[in-house]
Amino acid sequence: MDTHESEIATELRLEIARRAASGEAPAAIEADLVARYGPRIRAFAPTSALPAVLACLFGAAAMLGAATWWRARAWVRRASGAAPPAQGAQRADEADYDRRLAEELAAEGSDL
Repeated sequence: MDTHESEIATELRLEIARRAASGEAPAAIEADLVARYGPRIRAFAPTSALPAVLACLFGAAAMLGAATWWRARAWVRRASGAAPPAQGAQRADEADYDRRLAEELAAEGSDL
């Protein structure tokens, strides 16, 4: 919830609305409330670091997104340009392995 529903908060909202409707400047209303209740009455202090922090977070997120996009493009290019492994070479290796295994088993006298 972005608003507080206590009795004092409701009274302050009504006071602000009444004073604004009577033509009082928003800066004057704010100055009076700060003088009465202190600077913590503001949602954000004028010297708040929040805008700078949000800008840094947004910048970091943008750079991360750009780096991810760039890396994904490289992966797609590499995948589309690479030749698939030769099936004949793999089968020849398997046949050679099977032949050598059969020879070794025959030399040992196994019946497999």
